[in-house]
Amino acid sequence: MTVLYGKPLADKILEECQNAAQRQVLEGKRTPCLAAVFTDGDAGSQYYLKGIKKNAEKAGITVREIHMP
Repeated sequence: MTVLYGKPLADKILEECQNAAQRQVLEGKRTPCLAAVFTDGDAGSQYYLKGIKKNAEKAGITVREIHMP
């Protein structure tokens, strides 16, 4: 049985994303951007978006929120 520890794996993936985003900017390309499209009024979606923004910012990725009626 293999035990997989999530936190070290998540940290490794985050570091890889940070490196890729930095490399892209240093090459003169645009900063990576994630567009999140949500409908208004759903508290669960707002909570989910908050987590996405937090992790994306750690990785050097810009997040654009697009709210649809």
